[in-house]
Amino acid sequence: MSAYVDTNVVLARYIPADPHNASSRLFFKETKLRRLVSSLSFLELCCVFSRLLDSGEVQFHPKVEPSLTDLPYPDRVQALVEYALRDCGLVVLDADTIPLTISLLDSPIGTDHIYLEALRLAPQLRLKTLDTLHLAHASCLRDMGVQVEWLVTSDDDMLTRREQISGTLPISVISIDEAVALGA
Repeated sequence: MSAYVDTNVVLARYIPADPHNASSRLFFKETKLRRLVSSLSFLELCCVFSRLLDSGEVQFHPKVEPSLTDLPYPDRVQALVEYALRDCGLVVLDADTIPLTISLLDSPIGTDHIYLEALRLAPQLRLKTLDTLHLAHASCLRDMGVQVEWLVTSDDDMLTRREQISGTLPISVISIDEAVALGA
């Protein structure tokens, strides 16, 4: 069984002030699901860690950060993102990109099928851009034959629209606590 893990679940694990910190820690400790993220999650983690690292809002195991202090800041951020991915038992898996050309305002635009899937989902689901892109990634992974049963999130918009999402995609959107309760 596999779950696509929304970046907010990973971030909650390392931000003590996040209201989902405890449930996120429990999720990563207790569940045996195959936990998938995409390169989009890698980018999000890089952006958030870059912004919050110096403020002390993001906290890692006490032995991790001191060992990285001599690294240049960009390398430190990348090392912490890689640490978080390993620490959370995440597999970074992207759908194979299929290059496509679409016409926009009579001009050819190069894109790929993940972006095209996000464009298809946007008017149906009416979610934020990154939420739509994560769902498009999960959908395209399923199209490749990857068994993605759930998308685990703490995002209120996605949880509120979970029935609409499940009616559009064969993926169940569940909260962190619901994923822990599955015990899988």
